[in-house]
Amino acid sequence: MRAESVCGRVRADASAWLDDELDQATSRSIASHLETCRACAAYVEEIDRARSAVRLQLVEAVPDVADEIVKSVAERGPRERSRQGLVDHLRVGMVAAVVAALIVAGASIPGVDRPPDVASADEVGDGIRAAARSIDTYRATYELVERGWHPLVRERRFHAEVSYAAPDRMRLVVRDITLYPGRTGWPRNDVDLVANASGWWLREPLDCPPATLPGCGPERPVERAVVHRQPFDGSTPVPTDLVLPLESVAGSDAVTVVGVERVRGRDAVHVRIPYLQAQGLISSLQLGGSWRVFHPLDPVDVWLDRDTSFPLRFTVERGRSAERAEWARQAGYRDRGSTLFEATLTGLDRDLAGESFDVPAALVTRDGGFRATEDVPDLPLPRDVAGLSPFTSGVTEAGERIVAWSRGMQWLKMTVLREPASVVTASGELIEAGGKAMYYRPASPERGREVELRWGDRRIVLVSNLPRAELLRVAASIPVEAAPIGQTVRLGDRTIERLTPQNAMSYGFVEAPSWLPPGYEARLALVTRTDERATVSVHYRRGEVLDGGTEIRITHMDDVDRLWPSSERYIVVAIGDVAARFSSGRGELEWIDDGVYRAISAPGFDLPTIVAVAESLR
Repeated sequence: MRAESVCGRVRADASAWLDDELDQATSRSIASHLETCRACAAYVEEIDRARSAVRLQLVEAVPDVADEIVKSVAERGPRERSRQGLVDHLRVGMVAAVVAALIVAGASIPGVDRPPDVASADEVGDGIRAAARSIDTYRATYELVERGWHPLVRERRFHAEVSYAAPDRMRLVVRDITLYPGRTGWPRNDVDLVANASGWWLREPLDCPPATLPGCGPERPVERAVVHRQPFDGSTPVPTDLVLPLESVAGSDAVTVVGVERVRGRDAVHVRIPYLQAQGLISSLQLGGSWRVFHPLDPVDVWLDRDTSFPLRFTVERGRSAERAEWARQAGYRDRGSTLFEATLTGLDRDLAGESFDVPAALVTRDGGFRATEDVPDLPLPRDVAGLSPFTSGVTEAGERIVAWSRGMQWLKMTVLREPASVVTASGELIEAGGKAMYYRPASPERGREVELRWGDRRIVLVSNLPRAELLRVAASIPVEAAPIGQTVRLGDRTIERLTPQNAMSYGFVEAPSWLPPGYEARLALVTRTDERATVSVHYRRGEVLDGGTEIRITHMDDVDRLWPSSERYIVVAIGDVAARFSSGRGELEWIDDGVYRAISAPGFDLPTIVAVAESLR
């Protein structure tokens, strides 16, 4: 690999490396490069110095929030906000779908029919999970329409083809068929992805921010690849959620079933979910190239074939809240129409004759560090693997031992490693099952559900897209003794201590909200200590740890007099007589209250609800 290519990759990953967000193999590769490349070492040092220098500067000036937001907060008292929060946020969720041995073709949507026997959200999820074990191969074609990407381009159109072979092989081809104004200076957004059990390859156009178009430069496709990747690596761009979004639908606790309608001549179950939770589905067709961004609470509608659960159509609609309008203005979007993105299934087949999933070579290639081998001794394999079959096993350069199982689209990976406790044991839910102490963390768009057990001086980590109950049953069947870890965990230069929510109140600067959405209560508190200060985060959850992205986290930090600067553009909101800033993209409200930094992270809720929680802290 050329030196400038290595340096370019290292500098692109510098910020993530400083934040410990990369996998171990990549982190070690960057650290090794920095030992021998003085230019890159100086570059990373400068970034780290700049980040440290600006952490406690004044918040930059940002436009004030629209009057409608303030009016909404003022008019909706806690009682009304309780009722509306329950309606707004228990009725959102997510869905997508699975298998079929049929060709779908036909006319546009002819109308709506809502029979009384509409499936419940739980039944929709059960159907998807059942289908997950039987799917093996399929090929689907889609027609895509995207609106609002650039002020001069009213809409873009694409043709996409997805081929899949269980459990881990995928090919995606996206072709841009847009008629651009002027015909020149607009890079075609053509994308190719190939992934298999040992690696992936991606080719995409040169990244040209929409603001620089037209005329960004010649069309020079960029290629990159990973070899020797770990099985079911969450960082790998394999769009399996489009095939069967087990996490975005069956794994969610907030699915809304709208009804049954006729789509392309077939009965389809219509479900609605916020984009925040539907990212796995939408982004499955947007893995490379340049695409517009959506607001976390933009509604996503999905129509699932009633017989097969396969998505016949899905759309992203424009949200109507005042904060969403302000977000669009700051982001440069001039969204006027209702539908911003739509994908329509035009063909479906199980025949993959002639399809190849071989990964081509690329100029920029990263080694994932995994080597497959059947010789992985002394592993305490679970007695119950939920009916899955052996898939692969091997070791990593870091000495991790891995065994994986699969059946259809469902998979399970067990990793045994000699390392101190991780963020899973620090922030996960402590569960006692089968006489063992284990720590559970819900799934996210980047990873499956995780369960961690401490086995002597080693950790056993299970990651899977199995349902929570099945994964816990698998963990309980591992033939080891697993005791709880200590309440204090050391992670780098940080010490994290698990507390009860009641004990967190012993920190004088911590305040508990007097109002929360119905059903929410404090479930976990963490204190993170560095040499400079202590930060207390209290996690509020509904009932138990759920997988729907519905947690509310309130963070408190003492002896802070200025908000951290950021390149984000914020909405300014008044919390009493204090000015707070709200990041619509992250769903986080931050402010300084008499020398105490407070932040409420609740990306699944609208701004009036988050402000109501903030006001109840005072």
